[in-house]
Amino acid sequence: MGNKSSRDALEGRGAVVTGANSGIGLVVTKKLLEYGMVIVSIDGETDKLDALKAEDKNKEFLHVVQSDITDEEEVLDAFQWVSDNIENVDVLINCAEIIEPCSILGGDRDTWQKMANYNIIGFCACSVEMIRTMKDQKIDLGLIVNINSVASHEVASSSTYHFYSATKHAALRLTEHLRQELEFTVQPIKMTSITVGPNEFFASDEGYINEVCEVKGSLRLDDITSAIDYVIHTPSHLQVRDLVILPMKVM
Repeated sequence: MGNKSSRDALEGRGAVVTGANSGIGLVVTKKLLEYGMVIVSIDGETDKLDALKAEDKNKEFLHVVQSDITDEEEVLDAFQWVSDNIENVDVLINCAEIIEPCSILGGDRDTWQKMANYNIIGFCACSVEMIRTMKDQKIDLGLIVNINSVASHEVASSSTYHFYSATKHAALRLTEHLRQELEFTVQPIKMTSITVGPNEFFASDEGYINEVCEVKGSLRLDDITSAIDYVIHTPSHLQVRDLVILPMKVM
C-alpha cells in the first residue's frame, strides 16, 4: 500500500484471502500473486487452490489453509498459522459468503443460521483475528477489504433473497463499526467495503439472479480486480469506506 502503483509497492508483503477456492476469492488470489505478494488463501474446500499452488511460479508465494470460517476453533487455528509462519501480513480480503434463496416468511431457521454464520459472524471473526495478527506484527499500515454485495444497499426485489440481503446490510454496517473502533487504537488499519453488483459469478437454481444479469448486464472479472487494485494502492492518508461498482444498466 502507499503511493506506488507498481508491483514493487506490494512485492513480498503478506495477504490473507478468505473464500479463496472459487469465484471472486480465487480471482483475487491470482491478482495478488501477480503483485508478488505472499498469499494465505483460506477456504473450507481447497481443490482449485491446491492446483494453483502446484504451478511452479506460485509454490513459494501461495499457502493454502483449509478452514471453515463458521467454526471458531478453525478460524483461530488458521490465523495462528498465519501469525506464526508469514511476516508482514498487512492485507485481508474477505470474499467468503454464502447465498441461498430463502425468504423470511417462507424460510427455515437452518438456512437463516447458515447465511448468518458465513456472511456476518464468520467475516467478523476473520477481521478481528486479522487485526490481532497485524497488531502482534506491529504492521505500519493495514488494510481489510470486505467484498460485499449491492444487496447491502437495497431491499432485494425478490423475496427469496430478503434474508441474504439482510446479512449483507449487517456486513456493511459491521465494516463501518470496525472502522470506528479502530480509530481508538494505535494501530492504523483501513477498513473498506467493495460493493459488487451483478457479475459472472452469480448463479441461482431458480434463475432470478441470472435473469438480472441478462437484462442489466454483469461485471467482468477485471472490473472487480481493478477496484481492488485501486483500493490496495491508495496512499496512507486516504481511506475508501465503500466503493460501489455496478453495470451501467443497474439503477
